[in-house]
Amino acid sequence: MALADITMYGADWCGDCRRSKRLLEELDVQVTHIDVEVDQSAAAKVRETLCKKEGTHMALADITMYGADWCGDCRRSKRLLEELDVQVTHIDVEVDQSAAAKVREINGGAQSIPVLIFSDGTHMTEPSDNDLKAKLTSLGII
Repeated sequence: MALADITMYGADWCGDCRRSKRLLEELDVQVTHIDVEVDQSAAAKVRETLCKKEGTHMALADITMYGADWCGDCRRSKRLLEELDVQVTHIDVEVDQSAAAKVREINGGAQSIPVLIFSDGTHMTEPSDNDLKAKLTSLGII
């Protein structure tokens, strides 16, 4: 017998999402998982909810950055985004092998990081600070 029904918005590549879903299922909680990378209306709903809650223009799910702690370009891009007060979902390719595979897929086999994926479906690999600022400006984020 299920304890409750929960709708969980997440992404299949997200380790935290998979872990939360597994825990809820172990507790016999019925979980409806909605993949925000597949369902754009669900992604918009999550962004709207987070913006209202946090009072920001950006929601956590608007930009995804694939990188690693040891990567100097990743630290530079992360520092710039923090200075600009832009929230980003960080995915460590050293921890999540499916994320590392996604980076290779995006980069035509190259393992170059950081890779930033934006809400408009575009991506940038190893962007300079100026290029990243220009992209954020074009999206109306800054």
